[in-house]
Amino acid sequence: EINLRFFLIALVFIMGNFLCNEKVRDPIDSEPDICGTNNPYPQRTMYIFPELTIDSQFESGNLQKAERVDNKTYDIYIAPDNLNTPQQTKHRVWFYFRVSRVNIPDDNDTHLVSFRIKNMDDMEINNYKNGMRPVYSAPSTNGEWHYLPTPITDMKHDGENIEVYFDYRFSKADTDDVYFAFTFPYTYADASKYVETISTKIAKSEKIYYHREHLINSIEGRKLELLTITAHTNYSKSNSEQVEREERLKDLFPNQEVTRPILFKEKDYIFITARVHPCESPANFMLEGLLNHLLFAETPQVQALLEKYVFVVIPMLNPDGVERGHYRSDTRGKDLNRVYHAATADKHPGPYAVLEIAKSLNSKGRQLVQYIDLHAHSNKDSGFSLFDWGDTPQERIN
Repeated sequence: EINLRFFLIALVFIMGNFLCNEKVRDPIDSEPDICGTNNPYPQRTMYIFPELTIDSQFESGNLQKAERVDNKTYDIYIAPDNLNTPQQTKHRVWFYFRVSRVNIPDDNDTHLVSFRIKNMDDMEINNYKNGMRPVYSAPSTNGEWHYLPTPITDMKHDGENIEVYFDYRFSKADTDDVYFAFTFPYTYADASKYVETISTKIAKSEKIYYHREHLINSIEGRKLELLTITAHTNYSKSNSEQVEREERLKDLFPNQEVTRPILFKEKDYIFITARVHPCESPANFMLEGLLNHLLFAETPQVQALLEKYVFVVIPMLNPDGVERGHYRSDTRGKDLNRVYHAATADKHPGPYAVLEIAKSLNSKGRQLVQYIDLHAHSNKDSGFSLFDWGDTPQERIN
């Protein structure tokens, strides 16, 4: 008997194969069915096995290939950034896949399945040696993300790649929509929803000045936003006592109907960005904590910060890479943290916008006193800060 959910999954799969001009095989074969490489998101795949379905057909999903070893063991292969393009990289760290249609035998309440990540970059080896676990989300957790309840079962290293093995025990409450990921996902949709939420909550605040702008579009047309946050004090005014505003900058702020923020010449500026590297989702979680504190804590310390500083924020610098489930690159295979010396609006919109905003914030008698770029690290524990070095600007540049 085929249930409705399985029918819908199979229908999506068949349509995907039709669009990819691939032969469709019987979904109950021991060999899986999979959409071909003409898929515009080749790291979003679906494999239908007799016992279960494994797919990554959702935002930030990454699964190049799944192979059935036996009815309890499946090998998982991570897609490199920019798979099947001339810009394909060697980066293979981020995995994010879903397991559905799990067939639990009638005489059992649970079904233990082993997953083996076969081709992860070995830069993560220290994390796994120190107890790192993948994360999961399931109906039994109400969709919330948690570390796996048990440690990884094995790890192998061939000098370049590592294999990471882990188990999950499916219950009859968790036969569909169980997600597994390298670490806690934070998608472009999550970032957009968060900004919309705080914008609504803070809109009528009498204490906090909050301004939201459409900064620039990514290569694939996704919106990068700019937030300006401070206290409602020390507005800069012109000789005619009109409130002064920021100027429009070349190739930025496409929505001409939205005014630029007010100038605050008597305050110092702090510029904060996040997520230039798609896999580093902790950056956005840190940013949420920081913004929630600035906007909603209402403590004397926060009030003092907002009286003294203007916080300017870009929540997500590389939305295309995040959307595509990349580890480090953008749509063109570029590490955007390495292009600031030659960034252009058409090829590197995020870094270009950072440079132009930073220069603007350090003009008109204002001082940009700190730039904070939020990341996550492959083999360093806990939280830490890296600073430029040198007594003069030239020494710090060199």
